[in-house]
Amino acid sequence: MTTPGQTAPQAAPQRPKLNFEQALERFVEYQREHGGSPLVPTRYVCPDGYRLGHTIDWWRGRHHPDSQGRRLPAYQNDALNAANMIWRQRDYVAAEAVADLKVLRVACPGEWRRRAEHNGLAARIRHLLRYLTPDDRARLDEIGFVMAGPRETAAREAYFRDLLDALVEHRRAGGRWPPLQTTPLGSRFRGLVRQARAGTVTADRRDQYEGAMGDPLPLASSLAHGGGR
Repeated sequence: MTTPGQTAPQAAPQRPKLNFEQALERFVEYQREHGGSPLVPTRYVCPDGYRLGHTIDWWRGRHHPDSQGRRLPAYQNDALNAANMIWRQRDYVAAEAVADLKVLRVACPGEWRRRAEHNGLAARIRHLLRYLTPDDRARLDEIGFVMAGPRETAAREAYFRDLLDALVEHRRAGGRWPPLQTTPLGSRFRGLVRQARAGTVTADRRDQYEGAMGDPLPLASSLAHGGGR
């Protein structure tokens, strides 16, 4: 009820209710308008009030094998795959971080590196490196993004030197070689072998290992599991 001179409150506009095909078209349309990017923010709302970000988050939840309730039908999964849907949350977050870096690079061409370090974006990307696609890694290399910050680089180098000293001492003392993976030293050595097999050990570290141990850094999985003399 209103008093004279007052206007009746207007009802909030209702959000449109879309079926799957209509929502999928909104998703495709969003990509067309944003340079092909499938990264729709969770809180993104279409001009008419449709919560597209919420819908995509709901789709992602229904795709997961452990999701509660009904999973997406196969035809919807296929349609979303064709629309470049990013399913895993961590993959999504990683891709979103790279997209944020691209925006920062365009907005601040002369100082994007400094700003990325200052606002934590660079650290976030480094934390998510394992979830980046090969294309995203290649783009980061192209623009000169430093994959490890100064502190991380120093810490990793100290860790490697400590491991190498321990391996040298272990072999000099006549310990079992390679060290059993059930021991702390064996577990660390196994991690180094895994990195070597993955191709993430630098040539400099390979040379350091060979110079200290007298043997090339092993790649065989049997060594990583502690088989040996």
